[in-house]
Amino acid sequence: MSDVPSFVPDIARSLLSAPLRVAALGGVLLALGGCDAVQESFGLDRGTASEVVSTSTLPVFDPANPVSAFPANTLDPSGDVARYSLGSVYILGGQTVTPQEDLSYLREGIAAIGSEMFTGTTASQERYNPGLLTAAHRTLPFSTIVKVTNLDNDRATLMRINDRGPNDFTHLIEVTPAAARVLGIGTNSVSMVSVEVVEAVTRNVAQATGGQLGRALPTPTGPVIANPAAATVQPAVTATIAPSVPIDTAPLDDPFAGAVTQNALTAPAVPVFDAVPTNGTGASGFYIQAGAFGKRSNALSMQQQLANTGSVVVLPAIVNGRQLWRVRVGPYASDADARVALGWVISAGAADAQVVID
Repeated sequence: MSDVPSFVPDIARSLLSAPLRVAALGGVLLALGGCDAVQESFGLDRGTASEVVSTSTLPVFDPANPVSAFPANTLDPSGDVARYSLGSVYILGGQTVTPQEDLSYLREGIAAIGSEMFTGTTASQERYNPGLLTAAHRTLPFSTIVKVTNLDNDRATLMRINDRGPNDFTHLIEVTPAAARVLGIGTNSVSMVSVEVVEAVTRNVAQATGGQLGRALPTPTGPVIANPAAATVQPAVTATIAPSVPIDTAPLDDPFAGAVTQNALTAPAVPVFDAVPTNGTGASGFYIQAGAFGKRSNALSMQQQLANTGSVVVLPAIVNGRQLWRVRVGPYASDADARVALGWVISAGAADAQVVID
């Protein structure tokens, strides 16, 4: 990976994971001083695992044995592995991100590829190994096992979450180069994927590492770093990720709820963009996809949670043969408009939100 766009996020991550490299990278930072990724990421606390355990005593996953714990190619036998844990609340791109356990998690979005050259540690305090099938995710607990499927070719594999990210909120997950090759994602490219937590294996991993399912987040330590630039435009809402709770009130725009009535809402204090003409289906232009849920009630809950961020709709989709309910905000006239509004959606509680074109 020699091109600058792929290299810059890797420098940012190495600065996070190994602050002592600052002096060695001084010349590079001078050359890239105008890059937001480097400046925003420097000194950032991405959230860390509470403990790591030795891989030498961990059971290895066997597809024929459902009680086994780890996919073998997610473990570095010469290093440590993160105990199953939520990690901690952290700041990413000016947004407060709160990790959340969700054993029924299933989302679709963009997968980016990590670096072949990065040699530091991950947010879970493990040594980064580009040859393992591991991934970075913003909210799932460390050592969660996920099935990642490339929606372009239906190739799939299991991965273990051991880092935080991606830094770009339009991406859902960042996979290692080895994992990208298994999925058939080309070098320096991205792909649409589905990410699904494999509950049975994740429970085994939690037990094998001495982690606990359902444990609450620790009390955050240190100051919360606000984004000064965003302070003038962000609404006064808490930027933590609230768990979805089923609601009884009528949704804003749910084509599967029978006779739908528009809720009376106060005018949201959000940026006003030029609307994109649609054909009546809402399928034209740039959207923010706040999430895709297996349960319709959770999609409706997220829809209500985002009511003051713009026009929110719930749309059905079939992914990997499973019924999903997509929650989208928009449309917007341009990618730039959608990215501005993305911050509002994330701060309102949709950590997996990303810009999509439909």
